[in-house]
Amino acid sequence: MRSVKTAGGLTRGRGMTESQRSVWLMSMPACAQVNQAMQDLYGVGYFSSEQQKDETRARQKKDTDYIQTLLTFLKSRNPFIKPEVERSLRNIETGVVADKTVNVDDAKKVRTSIIQELVGKNIADHTFRRKKSKQLRLETQFRQNLTANLL
Repeated sequence: MRSVKTAGGLTRGRGMTESQRSVWLMSMPACAQVNQAMQDLYGVGYFSSEQQKDETRARQKKDTDYIQTLLTFLKSRNPFIKPEVERSLRNIETGVVADKTVNVDDAKKVRTSIIQELVGKNIADHTFRRKKSKQLRLETQFRQNLTANLL
């Protein structure tokens, strides 16, 4: 496809008709064989560095920097620091801890029951009851001990 898009290629700035594209496409296997034979004859080859982008020093340094950023983030927000909150559902970024009423194990069951109530009803007429959806909601309360550790 590159030969079609480059300057001086098949299109030369103009559009191609369907028949022109078909002829070009059908001739590609023959062109590839001729190209390969010429490379073999002269002992040269065309290699694209496009596939080795991840091996450059700049890319390796960038990857190392990303890893260090992630490690720094996890050190300051260690999810395993307090045994009393170890068994709770919490957001690692903000430190928000879910209320004890939040039960993720029942989330699918609650969601299914809410959807079953909506079947055959106009959505504009339905009101969501807090009691039903409370199990799916994550409370936005900060615990003092987590907030202190984050700062």
